[in-house]
Amino acid sequence: MTKKILAIIPARGGSKGLPKKNTLNLAGKPLIAWTIEAALDSRCIDQVIVSTDDKDILDISKKYDCEIIKRPSELSGDKVTMLPVVKHALEYLGIQYEENTVVVLLQPTSPLRTHTHIDSAVKLFTDKWTSVVGVCEAEHTPYKMYNIVDSRLEDFTSKRWRGLSRQEIAPVYRENGAIFVFDSNQVINNNTLRGNRPRAFIMDTIYSIDIDTNIDLMIAELYNTPTNYLYTFNGYLKDWGNKELLNISRDMVEKRHRKITKKSPTRANTTMRLLRALFNYAMGEYGDAKSSPIILHNPVSILSHIKAWNRETRKQTIIKTHELKTWWDAIQELPTHKLNTKNIHGTTYKQPNHSKTARDFFIFVLMTGLRRREASNLTWANIDFKNRGLTIENTKNHETHTLPLTDYLITLLNQRKANTDSIFVFEGNDPSKPINTLQKQVVKARTISGIYFSIHDLRRTFITIAESLSIREYTLKRLMNHKNARDVTAGYIIKEIESLRQPMEKISNFILEQVK
Repeated sequence: MTKKILAIIPARGGSKGLPKKNTLNLAGKPLIAWTIEAALDSRCIDQVIVSTDDKDILDISKKYDCEIIKRPSELSGDKVTMLPVVKHALEYLGIQYEENTVVVLLQPTSPLRTHTHIDSAVKLFTDKWTSVVGVCEAEHTPYKMYNIVDSRLEDFTSKRWRGLSRQEIAPVYRENGAIFVFDSNQVINNNTLRGNRPRAFIMDTIYSIDIDTNIDLMIAELYNTPTNYLYTFNGYLKDWGNKELLNISRDMVEKRHRKITKKSPTRANTTMRLLRALFNYAMGEYGDAKSSPIILHNPVSILSHIKAWNRETRKQTIIKTHELKTWWDAIQELPTHKLNTKNIHGTTYKQPNHSKTARDFFIFVLMTGLRRREASNLTWANIDFKNRGLTIENTKNHETHTLPLTDYLITLLNQRKANTDSIFVFEGNDPSKPINTLQKQVVKARTISGIYFSIHDLRRTFITIAESLSIREYTLKRLMNHKNARDVTAGYIIKEIESLRQPMEKISNFILEQVK
């Protein structure tokens, strides 16, 4: 029997060290939002639960596609351990012994832990282990620590480590609080989370930041946006950290790129793009007394000169023509499917989530080919009902994108507009903001349809259908808003929206014909 995987996010309102820390802003979002989004983005997790005693946390959690458990006051004190909190959640959900449920405990004070970490930890959890516990290398080894007895230093551990360098001492690890994976039976039957055979899941220290003070929050703020850059730099360029940029040569770049390529061609390219960006910034930022640039050449350019960049294969996933009806039926079913409803005493209730908006959003992207951000940030000001079109100015290539709207899309948009007061076409649970995360609904749609897809696959499907209908290349580029710097004639052609209406209707009619 396949085990259900349940994520529990315990978030109480009280905190002595950093009051209301779970609701504090981190890089534009409440602290707890980072953990909720990581759980929702996980490919492994089936259900996300937030256990809280706090109204503000409850209100924040409602904006996301997860279930909320109101925690009783006796389980909300600062001395309450995780075991009774987890047991309360399992009892609330009616999970009994031998129900084959794996629990992933995610503390919201670990905001830099990602969905990739979650999925990796879950995969490590097998019958061989009673739990998987997130750990990182301890910042200070206990072998170099002391007790103080009557003002005298006494070795904390064996004296045999004294005099050895840090590199000669075996590394030690600490729990980082980011991830715990265990079986619900273990909690219910044995009254323990870890059990007697915990398996270590080693995480980088960067991702193990635990928010307990304002300083922790500041460090997380610094790390959050550039975390991937830091991971790349520390993983592949750390030994260059103290070098002056002027001392990094083209030959060094070429050799390092070749070395990283042996492990991962894609990571080699990513690392060198980061280095190239650092050089480009330095070339424009730093000058001598006469304001002349100090750095005149970017050594990463050698990779282009010798054609050393690794070829990266683009994803080619699409929804195949014969799969369209199955996929479409699953999307239409989303709001009423059991995955998005709850049956209480024989009555079916819709759970608070994005299912209706997700349904319309998925169809809209499939039938327009828009990028995810372009579609999710659409406002009603972008929609011209009179001329039956849409216009987006803030696009990926900075070119204004205008598309005609088909009859089907006009009907869909009119229905949405009649049922919302939001300025956003696809509003979030907070109507003042656009829809934020759709990953949970994507996972549910995959489960219902049996078809694996991402939102960007819908854009690829749109263009694939267009190509199959023999729509000419120049029109395809306009439909997708692809900019071709080499096409000098494009700039002389007036981009009349009406010239795209027939191709758009052709694509729409093809899709609708397939899903009858």
